[in-house]
Amino acid sequence: MDQFQEEAFEEMQTAIHKWFDEQENRMDIERLGKRTTLQAGIFNFVMLDYRPGRTRVDSSKSVGSAAGKKSMKASPFTREQILHEVQPLLAEIIKERLDKL
Repeated sequence: MDQFQEEAFEEMQTAIHKWFDEQENRMDIERLGKRTTLQAGIFNFVMLDYRPGRTRVDSSKSVGSAAGKKSMKASPFTREQILHEVQPLLAEIIKERLDKL
């Protein structure tokens, strides 16, 4: 990754950790682990909305007004890089945080 891509990845990683920290502060983690399969399934979706200089993590299927909008700045990653490099790395970060719960 070049410097611009590394900065973008760092921003995404920070947003993911911030989101998990916020969820841990809002929820009783012990209670969360005792949910039924159906209740747990409600939390099986996370969307990372990245635009240079602004990253948002959302756990609801509704992504609000940002859905479908193009960024004014070009993405630092190609579609292939996102699918084969960025997504697996971010998925691993999420998995590590989930394993700690």
